[in-house]
Amino acid sequence: TVDDAPSAAGQIGGLALSPRLAEACDVYIDQEPLVLRTNVCERVAALLSARQPQVPLLVTATGEGRSTLAQCLAFFLSSSDNRGALSGLPVVRVRAEPVLADRRYDLIRMFADEVRGKGILFIDDLEAVAALGWNTVIDPGPLQTIRGLMADPNLPVSLSIGAEYVDRLQARDAELFDKLERIDVPPMTPDEVLAVAKSVAKGIGRHHGAQIPSQVIARAV
Repeated sequence: TVDDAPSAAGQIGGLALSPRLAEACDVYIDQEPLVLRTNVCERVAALLSARQPQVPLLVTATGEGRSTLAQCLAFFLSSSDNRGALSGLPVVRVRAEPVLADRRYDLIRMFADEVRGKGILFIDDLEAVAALGWNTVIDPGPLQTIRGLMADPNLPVSLSIGAEYVDRLQARDAELFDKLERIDVPPMTPDEVLAVAKSVAKGIGRHHGAQIPSQVIARAV
């Protein structure tokens, strides 16, 4: 199941999230994604199971479905074939926008306190969280906070970033970068792109009370 940004506190995948936290994340457990990314998930799971010293940094090109990687990982861990230490744990994807609005970075620490020992913390869009798109250092706080979480052996952490920001991350925080294991996410196949487009079109059509013809979707991608 997937609990997508619930608006009230409650048990979500075994996590007692407050309304503030629930509205700032997606919790993934076992819903099958459109694109599986099995090879990527195997590498991430191996690193997270070891906990130390390296933390996975998932690197993608623009438009390659980065926002679905947390869901892919959760589904992989929920598989009956997966008997690792992290089997069945929920994956909590922290969205960048609420973190950016939280100038003291309490939100990241609050997620860490809740997820520790009960799930996997997936911090998405690291370039946005750390303001890597700016030419000057806006605030070192986010990366310092994340670096501290990465040192916690009881908190599996995974990060994602756009490929064009990797060098800037290394320049901004070499100490953090040295603790990361880069995992390049391969581009989606044409069939995978079409499947994602059909899913998005279905949602748009449902919202507007209309049906988008398959041939229109195919031409669009």
